[in-house]
Amino acid sequence: MIKKIFDLSLRGHQGKPLGVVEIAKYLNQNALFHKGKKWSKNKVHNTLINSLYMGQGRFRKGRSDEIVIQEPPIVEDEVFKKVQKGLGERQLKNTESKGKQSKLMLTGILKCNKCKKIT
Repeated sequence: MIKKIFDLSLRGHQGKPLGVVEIAKYLNQNALFHKGKKWSKNKVHNTLINSLYMGQGRFRKGRSDEIVIQEPPIVEDEVFKKVQKGLGERQLKNTESKGKQSKLMLTGILKCNKCKKIT
């Protein structure tokens, strides 16, 4: 299953690399579930960035006392790196805040005439 996910990200279903949403759709439509549950885009993304699949288990990641354990790889190092590059290239470029999240209409758009704060 892991090799299939990496293959879909790298080569795609019909030659075009798939993004995490499309991979999740493909797996779910073909009844390739994870522990009996449907795949989500987050689960697919976390699978694709997990270095354990290229043979490097990481504990306490990002901390000064991080531990790296070598494991038998499921995907080749080269494939893992190409997938990471593809994920980076397909990453959304416009990540600016869309304003305050609110159920009230016009939140983040109106400005108070007195104090000039955006409400």
